[in-house]
Amino acid sequence: MWDLIFNRNKKHLPNYFSYSQINSYQICPLQYKLVYIDGIKRKYESIESYMGKRVHGVLEWLYKPENKEKLINFDRICKEYDKDWIENWNSNICSKKSYDNFYDNS
Repeated sequence: MWDLIFNRNKKHLPNYFSYSQINSYQICPLQYKLVYIDGIKRKYESIESYMGKRVHGVLEWLYKPENKEKLINFDRICKEYDKDWIENWNSNICSKKSYDNFYDNS
């Protein structure tokens, strides 16, 4: 399976592997291949996944070089989180219990 990761088209090779990518590969190499190599996207996104991405987005914003020297209070962090939440919300976000066709091949 490692050849699927390292012998693929170099333009799609990431500079790093996220925890989610490594964990996905450890749990199921085929899942890793389908999602990260073949690019099969999920039709729906769970609310838990959506929320996690917003938290990561705010942490990335918080630790940007231009913000490192600033004193940023909790209210400002919450405002950034709310902004990111609203900007990225879409109709394909749902609770895990409400979707059946998790992967979309179209």
